[in-house]
Amino acid sequence: MTAPVVPVGQPRDVPRVIWSWAFYDWANSAFTTLVVTFIYSYYFTQALAPDGITGTTWWSRGIGLSAVLVALLSPIMGAAADRGGTRKRFLAVATGICVLGSVTLTFIAPGMANAALLALIVFVVANVAFETSMVFYNAFLPTIASPEKIGENGFNARAPNPGGGLVRGVQPAPVLQCAGAPHRRQGGDGRAGGPSV
Repeated sequence: MTAPVVPVGQPRDVPRVIWSWAFYDWANSAFTTLVVTFIYSYYFTQALAPDGITGTTWWSRGIGLSAVLVALLSPIMGAAADRGGTRKRFLAVATGICVLGSVTLTFIAPGMANAALLALIVFVVANVAFETSMVFYNAFLPTIASPEKIGENGFNARAPNPGGGLVRGVQPAPVLQCAGAPHRRQGGDGRAGGPSV
């Protein structure tokens, strides 16, 4: 592993820069909280899939496929971003794809043809984008923090991380009240998790 390339004269440990870096992590934690783990995953298994067991199996396979794709793509994309000095651009594109995927999930309703398959494909794309965005995000730390402060700054950014997901989790709370209702297969319950991210 090579040392990070820091532009000459670029100050490190600047509080404003460190806080900006930390807030990105805080804000995007809503995706994993709402879409991957709690609200949309439940909606997928209960409303889009043929039944809960099949839905859970399909969702798990989507997560697994995402992990394999991230493992294959991350080293290549990370090297390309480092070599071209375009980490920020790669981060913005990956974040944009994740946001677009999250919003798209909102429009996939149970009555649509192949709704579960479509939702799973969109989810995998969004999840891969989310995870690769974290590759670019993490690559910024050595360039904004001094070697002596890298652990402290990394910890301080991650410590409040669940807060972003919890704050966003309150927004679609009324939706969760309907999650067990008999009409759930007609749509309108878990899709709110997507745009609130």
